[in-house]
Amino acid sequence: MGSGEILFQRAINRLLGFTRLGSGSRSSGPLRVDETLPADRRLKRPVKAHFTIRQVPGSDIEPHHVGRLVLPSHKEVEVEVGIHALTNFRASEVIFGCKGNEEIKPAVTGRARQFVKTGNLPEPVYYIDHADWCHAIVNRDYNKGTHHVMGFQVRTRDEGLFKALLSFVTDEIEGNYDGLEILVEDRPHTVMYCRAKEHGRHCRINPATVMPPKRVRRRPPPKSAHVRKGPP
Repeated sequence: MGSGEILFQRAINRLLGFTRLGSGSRSSGPLRVDETLPADRRLKRPVKAHFTIRQVPGSDIEPHHVGRLVLPSHKEVEVEVGIHALTNFRASEVIFGCKGNEEIKPAVTGRARQFVKTGNLPEPVYYIDHADWCHAIVNRDYNKGTHHVMGFQVRTRDEGLFKALLSFVTDEIEGNYDGLEILVEDRPHTVMYCRAKEHGRHCRINPATVMPPKRVRRRPPPKSAHVRKGPP
């Protein structure tokens, strides 16, 4: 085996997580698997994520999953993020926010709960840093193959395309998912592409027809009916 082939084989071994026992670079000891490397690699990208759109009038297939979310400018909106765990891990903190110029990028202003109608659950624990990133304190386990939902309050500003980042703080390393984008438009018109496999390859969502989340409003009491008096 030539020197070039040896260097190539060593590079392949390092890529696959194989190391040789022994301290010398020319050690001829047996190969073993370094079990810490694959775990670290999995935790660097521990999830897949999407934005969820639920309120689409005239649609009988809900919810929709999109990677690029189109929002109107200068609005306060609720954003729902769906999370699919790709491995087992425990996170103490989940960080969500947008990259870009802090004066024009969307700002995360808080947490939101879409599914809680009534109950006495404690309020979500979080804080917003100086760069408008939301740090949600979760202290929970994520099991491979499970789906989780998180809601955030987002205030949009000027138009633009912004990269959204979802980070998970673990005991070992920080895992990230950077496959999300938020497109802000004064008059939303850019079609969003649905990722949900069960919806087919041609599922599209027009942002102009997306309804905001329903809110329960108290109706005013009915006004007393006025009895029209007849002629004397």
